[in-house]
Amino acid sequence: MSLEQTLLTVVKRLRSGHLKNEAQVKQAVILPILRKLGWDDTDPEEFEPEYSAGNGLVDYALLDRGSPLYFIEAKRIGALDAGGEEQLFGYASNRGVPLLVLTDGDRWDFYLSMAVGVPSERRFYRLELQLEHKIPEYVEFFDEHLRKDRVVSGEAKRNAEQRHASNIQRERAQVAIPDA
Repeated sequence: MSLEQTLLTVVKRLRSGHLKNEAQVKQAVILPILRKLGWDDTDPEEFEPEYSAGNGLVDYALLDRGSPLYFIEAKRIGALDAGGEEQLFGYASNRGVPLLVLTDGDRWDFYLSMAVGVPSERRFYRLELQLEHKIPEYVEFFDEHLRKDRVVSGEAKRNAEQRHASNIQRERAQVAIPDA
């Protein structure tokens, strides 16, 4: 099954109404996507659930030889809020993890933890899986930013930094254009 097929299967699960809690979101949505992106959730050197982040446990840490490169914090469907962002950034600051995801299975917010600003200003991408017409775009995004070999090589971080810088430039241009 391709990543696109996996995402379409996940969309059906999200729409089914059967995913009632965070554990179901992790099992039925997040893990299948991560597996398709090359992460082995049975290998403790590359994947650790309930990773100790000093002041709490982050749902998933994606690792390179035991060192965390990405934190993923899951919530139940519809339960994303600023408190979840603060929690995730607190975990990242304790461990120096550069890339973060906050998701309820449908909405996935991707962040650069070391960027300047409040958490919402550090978000470099948001996707909503139930926007089925965007699945091809999301396949490309996941491949660039969450595929194991790209995360481990540092390419995913570079891609995230470029996208974040481009977002900032676009926002500045939108503000400046009316003045021109």
